[in-house]
Amino acid sequence: MQNDFKVGDYAKLVLKVPGVKLAMGKPYEVVKVYNTTVRLRDYNQDWTIPFAAIEKVEVYGNPTLEVRK
Repeated sequence: MQNDFKVGDYAKLVLKVPGVKLAMGKPYEVVKVYNTTVRLRDYNQDWTIPFAAIEKVEVYGNPTLEVRK
């Protein structure tokens, strides 16, 4: 699964992760890829999220405004 993500991609949450304060469905930049998790950046804070809780998205234009599958 980690081969699907690389640094610079965008991902969105599809499952709620306890203790993580990220909005569902909003795209976040992938800043690091680990064996079972990825690190997503929300402005100046990074969150480590398991692969099962995220989905890769393609972002066109401004990533905070428009997301397409």
